[in-house]
Amino acid sequence: MFIIKKNQYELYVVGIIAILGIVACLATFMTPEELTALSLNETSHIIDANQTVYRLHGSTNINSTVYINSSKLNLSDYLTVDSNGDFSYDLNIPFNVTDCTINIYVSAKNKLNNSDSLHIERPATKLNLNSVNMSEKDTSLLISGVSEPNSNIQLSFSSVLNLTNASLAADSDGKFKYSINIPLDKDNFSIYANAHAIGKKSTTDSIFITRERTPEPVHESSAKTTTKANDSSGNFGNGYKYCYSSKKTEVYHTKNCGHLPQPENRIYTNTIPSNLRLCKFCGG
Repeated sequence: MFIIKKNQYELYVVGIIAILGIVACLATFMTPEELTALSLNETSHIIDANQTVYRLHGSTNINSTVYINSSKLNLSDYLTVDSNGDFSYDLNIPFNVTDCTINIYVSAKNKLNNSDSLHIERPATKLNLNSVNMSEKDTSLLISGVSEPNSNIQLSFSSVLNLTNASLAADSDGKFKYSINIPLDKDNFSIYANAHAIGKKSTTDSIFITRERTPEPVHESSAKTTTKANDSSGNFGNGYKYCYSSKKTEVYHTKNCGHLPQPENRIYTNTIPSNLRLCKFCGG
């Protein structure tokens, strides 16, 4: 009986050891790999208008492989990593490239690949269109504004004006102006401008112009007047025989019976409106 228990105990111990070994092996295989280290000195940068070279700096694991590319710069290259894990690269950025992205990829033995990107752009071109006032008789307008010195200005117009786009250059102070003809029947339209200076991004601006019209005078009925009844040539002066209200009414008057409408609402006439009846106080 003792021998049987001893064998059972030994088998039990062996089983536990085997299980622990399997767990250890699984833990080894399931431990996630570390990412290859990657750190850039910055991930976005605005370069000066006259700058064409920018130095990229970064760091990674020692003996890592570093690869960079950029479609706008037509760039594809491997970088050297020094003994401290640092790397650098001088990027050549032409004046006509106003923004670009550089992709950085790193890899190291027994580590997962890693990546990051750097976005570089140039400053925006200054542009401001001056506001314009247009009277009802104006047939031409002077469009003006300010941008960068010697910058290129493109003007375009609302289709209602049927005007050709214009191209002009700002002067040494950045000022520009352009005259356009405007038909008298065009009251509302827009002017659009696009400015571009070397080494800078293009900028747009626009203004909306409305012609100032003088309000049309209100033409009162030729039969309406506020002349007081003090002219002996007619019952109500100026030869008028009858009076009624310009507002909703049912009666007309032949004399000042005390029930006349207010002076500002009186209409005088020599023809009796067919839809009215004589005021009973006038003797009708």
